[in-house]
Amino acid sequence: MIIDKRCLSIRAKKLDDVVQICEEKEDLRHGLHSSTIWQMIAALDVTYTMGESREEVVWRSLITNRGNVSPPESAQYPACSDLLKPSFHAWILWRYAVAFNEPTTFPISSSANDILPSQAEIDKGRNRSKVDPVYLAFLAHQASLFNLSYSHAMRQRPFRTRQGYFGIGSKCLDVGDSVWIVPGCRVPIILRPIKGSGRYCLVGGTYVHGVMNGEALLSCTDLDFEMVGLE
Repeated sequence: MIIDKRCLSIRAKKLDDVVQICEEKEDLRHGLHSSTIWQMIAALDVTYTMGESREEVVWRSLITNRGNVSPPESAQYPACSDLLKPSFHAWILWRYAVAFNEPTTFPISSSANDILPSQAEIDKGRNRSKVDPVYLAFLAHQASLFNLSYSHAMRQRPFRTRQGYFGIGSKCLDVGDSVWIVPGCRVPIILRPIKGSGRYCLVGGTYVHGVMNGEALLSCTDLDFEMVGLE
């Protein structure tokens, strides 16, 4: 690391570029029925780099792969699939059921394990919840486990990279930003190029599924780091 009055130089390796973003988590939770996240999920490979389905990757990323946040020191990592996967399914049904406006977008599933509910299941759940408050309360209860973990750090935004990584980072991240690995840094970081300077500004840390435990470096044939200037 090199520091001068205007620039901090760090050793880093570029992982990939951000090519698609969707609503931040707070807006996503309230507007899931009209969100662009379903198109972003559909743009991912059916099978992720680690062999997981893209739907599995998404629910884990939305909660940074942690099972709970209260108290923080007891958070389970990685999150328990047996508990949180069905809760995620119920969470989607619940958010559609409580939506005031008619849905304009729906999940596009590619897995045989029914992680994402179908449009028919969503429509059935919405219709039933209008006349059956007990059913709506049941959905909310089933969704509560995922919702608890999801409610942590709501000002974050999901994104997809050019090579098909899926992650979640600062709400101010944008298309054209890039994901970097920095030696000694606990998480990847997102940098934004500064026009005309060849330098970058720091957007923030990020969770990128499949690279949080050093997998990107283990699978990479080129381990050369470069000096990157930050302003």
